[in-house]
Amino acid sequence: MACDTTGTSADPLCHVATCPQMDTYPRAITFEQGTQLLKTQGFDHIKFVLADTEIDLTSSALEHAGVYVQPPPYEPGRGNQCVPALQAAYIEKHGRPICTTQQYSEMYTTVYTMCTQKPPHNHTVALFQFLQDESAKVAYLFKPGSMKRCVWIDFFFHLFRYIDKIYVKRMSYPELYKVIDNAMSQRDEVLARKRRQLSRIPAVIGLIAYWRHLAAMPGAAGMHTAAASFEAAVAME
Repeated sequence: MACDTTGTSADPLCHVATCPQMDTYPRAITFEQGTQLLKTQGFDHIKFVLADTEIDLTSSALEHAGVYVQPPPYEPGRGNQCVPALQAAYIEKHGRPICTTQQYSEMYTTVYTMCTQKPPHNHTVALFQFLQDESAKVAYLFKPGSMKRCVWIDFFFHLFRYIDKIYVKRMSYPELYKVIDNAMSQRDEVLARKRRQLSRIPAVIGLIAYWRHLAAMPGAAGMHTAAASFEAAVAME
């Protein structure tokens, strides 16, 4: 999956261009060094590209018309369908490709090197978790089943393919693209739960005001204590 130095790439987001020989990495890449490069050139950059694009990445005519359509399950390669239009729009706006062969090669080589270094410098497990954490962080930007989310999953599934081929299979985990999708889906559930909690706030505030009103009425002995207990119960929730 990695871009090679002959100017070819299997990832459509990677612009095909002659790629000079990569600089030789030091004997060991620290986790901080590697993740900083992956975050800057990979996660943060692709997040910007997808959030910045103004082209239509809906997957059907019904979605384009504003009709809600239950998104189909993610399948590997689904996001690649809209990559040519995404690449063209980005080049037109910024005057450069989304990702050059050299940039992709550097990121892929970083992942490969960090996963093949001898302990204690082997960062396979930490990278596996890092990929899930970074994907979960952007879940709120891309709706479940959307083409933008599919582009994200496809890109990083291929970029971290070495982990999928070696570590994931050895541990009998689901395929890496499912791991990324699940990480984003779990964050969706957390955000949905928070939205439900926030939606109840106006009603709760109204109830608190009502109880305070009752407590302030003449002859409402004990209502003040009840109101305080109610507010404490809401705060604990």
